[in-house]
Amino acid sequence: MALILGLLLLALPAPAARADWSPPTLLADSSLPRYAPAVAANPSGDAVVLWTHWYDQYTTSVETSWRTGGGAWFPWTTLSGEIWGLAGGGGNPTTQETVAINDAGEAAAAWTKENGASGYDLYVAIKPPRSGFRTPVMLSGPDLKTVYYPSVGVDAAGDVLVLWEDIDDYSIYFAEASHGGGFGPPQTISPPNRSGLAMYPSMAVSANGDAAISWSDRHHSYLQVRTADGTLEPAIDVSQSSDCWTPHAAYVTADAHGDFLASWGVNNGYECRNIVARYNWRAAGAPTFGATRDLNLPSGYAGGSGSAALSRDGRATWVFGWDRPDSAPLAAADASLLGDFGTPVDIGPQTGGNPQVTFDEKGDTYVGWWDWANGIGELAHSVTRLVGENWEPPVAMTSSGSAGLFLAGMRDSALAAFEDPLGIEVRTSTAQHPPAEPLPPPHSNQSDATVDTAAVTVQPAPVRSGTAIRPLALRVRVPARGTLHARLVRGNHRYATASCAVHGPGVATVVFAGHVAPGRYKVQLTITERHGTIELRSRQVTVPR
Repeated sequence: MALILGLLLLALPAPAARADWSPPTLLADSSLPRYAPAVAANPSGDAVVLWTHWYDQYTTSVETSWRTGGGAWFPWTTLSGEIWGLAGGGGNPTTQETVAINDAGEAAAAWTKENGASGYDLYVAIKPPRSGFRTPVMLSGPDLKTVYYPSVGVDAAGDVLVLWEDIDDYSIYFAEASHGGGFGPPQTISPPNRSGLAMYPSMAVSANGDAAISWSDRHHSYLQVRTADGTLEPAIDVSQSSDCWTPHAAYVTADAHGDFLASWGVNNGYECRNIVARYNWRAAGAPTFGATRDLNLPSGYAGGSGSAALSRDGRATWVFGWDRPDSAPLAAADASLLGDFGTPVDIGPQTGGNPQVTFDEKGDTYVGWWDWANGIGELAHSVTRLVGENWEPPVAMTSSGSAGLFLAGMRDSALAAFEDPLGIEVRTSTAQHPPAEPLPPPHSNQSDATVDTAAVTVQPAPVRSGTAIRPLALRVRVPARGTLHARLVRGNHRYATASCAVHGPGVATVVFAGHVAPGRYKVQLTITERHGTIELRSRQVTVPR
């Protein structure tokens, strides 16, 4: 048994924790306008930043800079080829760049580029670890199309998944490139339907390769999962009869274990003036999403179209900005894994909008936004909440006009990319956690914890969206007080996670709230206490049919 340091230090009554930000690092200057940065990072500090470079009214390009393991940034290069004639080259504008990275440092970038018919084609470039991007490929060809809303993800195996919409006929497509290989033929998510107006697709990819997809049409919102083995599950309609016109764009996000959260907004009520934020969880391994839930917002917020994120263990924060300047302060709501969101609390000024939120691996929360403070143009701000602490006061990330702030979490910090008058810059948070008390002698794990396999029970199955959910309860004998964390592992994949408070040595019951399919699992157990984390002996359990 190992005693791992530093994971619960914030529970100590020590000096207050805080988060600061490093001085800006300039990735590309503003000799010609550069704007709209996108950023992706992993716990090791590997990071990629993309942005748009404006040459003239007819030509823009996608440029990138990257680093390995928190080291120095490589000089920027052009991905989309306006200067050097790579894929997508020529004097046509590029737009909608997006990027993703996995824990091994494998990354993928996607963007659209205007074609000769005034439409847009989709390009994707893949980046191996510790290396630059490979030559981009056009994924939407060969026919001329108008591609909007690209999404990209990279799973733990290095497979690259891409989602996009052809706005010419309102169809939505998905494609996958296996690790080291090329892309297979596109898979149709929503077939062509000019009258249906399918739009606003969003995708989140879990480490095990499952992808959650959302989109909306004139009157409906849909959720769908494409599993790692290539199975496209039936889409479910999560709209309600009281909803008015086209729903606000849905957004999906994933944690490290395969749990998904979808969030969106609708108008309903008298003259469709009432704004309701909606959300829906899908537990790792569950056969479908659960029941749709509502979060009622105070007046003035932007219709549930804010930003939501999951920590690696499934805690959620949903941030809302204003619908118009000076109408409502920036607010955040929190939820535990598969739980209900609490009442939003104010975390920023009334001029805060277009928010983004992310977590680092430790669970610290970072929010960024723009505001129009003092009438001098957009400024980028951030606010941080370290684990176990309250939200800190907002911090100005720029001192003059900025058109964007984008965040990505790392191991115990976050990376912020933004545009300001100097060009494209990045800053890194430097969380200051209180020092730890001296550690007690290590425990012996020979008899510290056991899983009582005879007490494995399948609770009565409630019904959510017409599907039986079978929560699993385990009784675990533990040696100390703290928080018990349990993980079900099936094969090489983490199937589900759960946690509960433990008030002293004895027997605790931990419940996996999502559907747990019959079968044999390894149970991995840890207890976080005030001095660190105790790893307990793994056990095998069998879930009966």
